[in-house]
Order: sequence, then C-alpha cells, then structure tokens
Amino acid sequence: MVAPGRSRLSGEIEVDETYLGGLEEGVVGRETYKKVLVVIAAQVDGKRIGRMRMRRIPDAGAENLLSFISDTIEPGSLIHTDGWSGYGGVSGAR
Repeated sequence: MVAPGRSRLSGEIEVDETYLGGLEEGVVGRETYKKVLVVIAAQVDGKRIGRMRMRRIPDAGAENLLSFISDTIEPGSLIHTDGWSGYGGVSGAR
C-alpha cells in the first residue's frame, strides 16, 4: 500500500532492479517463469540507507524504469545505476 501524499526521494539516490523469487531449474540470465521483477530506489543518508521506494515492473525496459524514476525521484537528484541500457535516458545518472 502506498501512503498518499508521500514525497519523492531527493539528493543522492541508488536505483537498481532485481528479481524476487526462488531458484528456477533450467532458467538462464533474465529469463524467468515464476519470479517478479522489482525496481528499487534508495536514498543515501550518510553511511546509511535512507528512505526507499519500490515498484513491481513487467520488464526492465527504459519505459518502465524511467517512469518509476520520474514518479519517485525529484529532478536534479544524483542517480547511481549499474549502467543497464534501460537507464540510458536518466538525467542526473552516473
């Protein structure tokens, strides 16, 4: 459940996507039959992890990743990614 009116993350943000679910026999790389793909944004708070935002997405394409970033992170923030091609259009990314 999403709290209404919650603010977007700002400052230095780490964004990455991951699959949730157990091991799958005969599955290679990003192929999956049972797992769920989730994108996560974590706000850096000194040496700690601060506030976080998460969203289930159907695939790791740019449309889904950029929509999540736009909805959850303030413009002008410094965004760290792993360099996955889906993040190619992220402004402020390093």
